[in-house]
Amino acid sequence: MHSNDKLAILLDNLKICDGRTARDFEQQNICLYEIATQLCESSDSIEPAELVTRFFELTGAQSLADAILICSALISHPSFIEPIRHAVSVGHDEQTPAGSHSRIAYTKNKYNDLAFESFSEKINGARAHYTASLADACEAVNDGECEFCILPVRNSIDGRLWGFYSMLDRYGLKICSICSVESLDGISSTDYALIGKFCPEPTKRVQNVSRYIFEFSVLSENGDFISELLHAANLCGATPLFIDSRPVEYDVQLCRYIFSFYTEAKDSLLLRLLLVTHYDSYSPIGLYQKN
Repeated sequence: MHSNDKLAILLDNLKICDGRTARDFEQQNICLYEIATQLCESSDSIEPAELVTRFFELTGAQSLADAILICSALISHPSFIEPIRHAVSVGHDEQTPAGSHSRIAYTKNKYNDLAFESFSEKINGARAHYTASLADACEAVNDGECEFCILPVRNSIDGRLWGFYSMLDRYGLKICSICSVESLDGISSTDYALIGKFCPEPTKRVQNVSRYIFEFSVLSENGDFISELLHAANLCGATPLFIDSRPVEYDVQLCRYIFSFYTEAKDSLLLRLLLVTHYDSYSPIGLYQKN
C-alpha cells in the first residue's frame, strides 16, 4: 500500500475516533446531569454544599467542569433557588437603619462630587454625608449611619488601587456600582466605587440590564488553579475582564488573586455557587454595573 494511502486511512480513523470520543463525552455529561437532577429531586437536604459533595461521592466526578453539572441542576430546581441565593449572596443583607437610606458618605472634593452626581442618577433621594477621611466614610456605612460610601478603586495609570481594596476587607464592605471620572486635563481617569454592606441579586435591579461585573478573590500559594477556574468560568458563560495578584500582608508565600468577570444574571449565580462549594478561600468583592 502506498504510504500516502496509508496516511489517509489513519487520518480517517483518527476522525472516527475523535467523533466517538465527542459523542461519549456528550453522553457522559447527559448522564451526569440526569444524576444531578435526580439527586436534587430525591434529597431531603436543602444545603447546596452537601448535595455537591454527595454528587462527587456517587459519580467519582473530579473536575470543576463536572461540578458545573450539579450546580446547574441545583439552580434549576425551585426548592433550592432561595437557599442558594442566600448561600452565595455578595455581602450580608441587613435592614437599612432608619435615616441612613440613600445617604452616601465621602470626603468632599471635585472628583468625589462628580462620582456622587453619577451615582445619584440611580439612587432615589441620594443624600451626601461628608467625612474627614475615607476611613470615616467606611465606618459610617459599617456603623449604619449611611447606606453607602464612595472610594476610588482603580485608575488608568496605576491600575487596581490595593490600599482601598484593603479597606473593603477591613470593614466587610462590597462594591455595588462603579463610575469612571476623568481627570481635569483629560489624560487619565479613575473608577470610583459605590460601597455598601450588600449587593442585591441582579434580578432585583434594573430589569432591562442583564450584564454585570462580578469581582472576587481567592487565596493561593501559586496560580496553578487559574487555568481550570478560567475554563469553568467560561463554561458558566463568564468573560474575564481583569486578573490581578499580590502577596498578602501576613504571609508573603500566600497571594491574593482578584478576578473580574463580565457575566449575565443567571450565569453569575452558577459561578458563585461553584466558587462557594470549591474554594475555601473564595471571597466575593462586588456584583455591579458600571455607570
